[in-house]
Amino acid sequence: MERTSLPPDVENYIISSHELKDLERGESLPLFFNSSIFFLSLAGSLLGSVLVPISEKGFVNSTTASIVLFVVASILFLCGVILLCIWIHRNKNITKVVQEIKNRMQKNTASISSIQTNNLGNTQEN
Repeated sequence: MERTSLPPDVENYIISSHELKDLERGESLPLFFNSSIFFLSLAGSLLGSVLVPISEKGFVNSTTASIVLFVVASILFLCGVILLCIWIHRNKNITKVVQEIKNRMQKNTASISSIQTNNLGNTQEN
């Protein structure tokens, strides 16, 4: 049986244990992003529903419930912004680690390409 197509090239990357730990910490990134979107949208909804009565009556004449909801919406907004900042910071760190690994692989490829293997499995340096 003959093969009609060759398998795609597989690139192996050598990574250190601290780089692997940095990449493992990236598993929580979607949680930060999704939570920040949740808090920001909830804060926006609360602010929208609270600001309409406050704008009609004025802040001084508004009910205590409206003021409490305004404070809760502000806290939710702050939580959303903080989680979004954490997500951006960690996402940049993960991107930087991956880029370092890829750059190191490109440097190693140049030195490995000078070694060729003949049909018998013997290696020869050029």
